[in-house]
Amino acid sequence: TGIKPLTDEIGIFSFYRLDGVSRRVTTNFPALAKWVDGCYALEISDDGNWRWCKNRAVLLIVNPDERERNVRLEMSLATGSLRLSRMTIRGFINKVMTINAGGVKIDDNITITPGSHLLRLESKAAPVGATNDPRWLVFRVVNFRVTDLGRN
Repeated sequence: TGIKPLTDEIGIFSFYRLDGVSRRVTTNFPALAKWVDGCYALEISDDGNWRWCKNRAVLLIVNPDERERNVRLEMSLATGSLRLSRMTIRGFINKVMTINAGGVKIDDNITITPGSHLLRLESKAAPVGATNDPRWLVFRVVNFRVTDLGRN
């Protein structure tokens, strides 16, 4: 901090005045990502990871820093059927695509301004008829990863 501390008589405790320090300290907090609606818990196998989602899902990306950050967003989107269906993504990325069980890979570098940002995904696919599974399984987010590439 560059500030000389006040110390107790024994020299065990030090006290620093911190007023004015925050103006000299720069933050460098990485971007954070969280699925906030429409998706179930993460599932993992030796081949990777995925989470099943209902027909709509919402991803929250937070840039807690004071400046823009560059972020790489990677995932594949897949349904449970070979039949093609429409998938839309709206928010800081806007895409309309056709997907099926084979999946479509998303790999985008984006710039995130400070604050919270939502990405909304919607699939027109038919739900998977999974025996003994009460969940409403429409599409999967496979091998999802957000990599913070740093500040602008």
